[in-house]
Amino acid sequence: MFTITDTENNPCFVLSFKGVRVDSKYSVADGVCEILTIHTDHTQSDIETNYDTWKAEYKTAEENKVDVKASAKAKLIAGEPLTEEEADTIVL
Repeated sequence: MFTITDTENNPCFVLSFKGVRVDSKYSVADGVCEILTIHTDHTQSDIETNYDTWKAEYKTAEENKVDVKASAKAKLIAGEPLTEEEADTIVL
């Protein structure tokens, strides 16, 4: 169908974050993601137009996850109660 080139993130992660389900092939070596099939109502044009915005949102969410995990760890060490968001980051 079409390709998205992104050497920072696997485009499938970005698309999945936005609820766009696709079948794809991703090459880590050159960052090329070949979108084979789209399984949602999104179109190729929609994906290509919004990808950079979605990528920025994805990166912000990933950075926030790190901050929440660090906050949860600090609170656990200090014996303080966690927020629900912090508790959700704990993997047992």
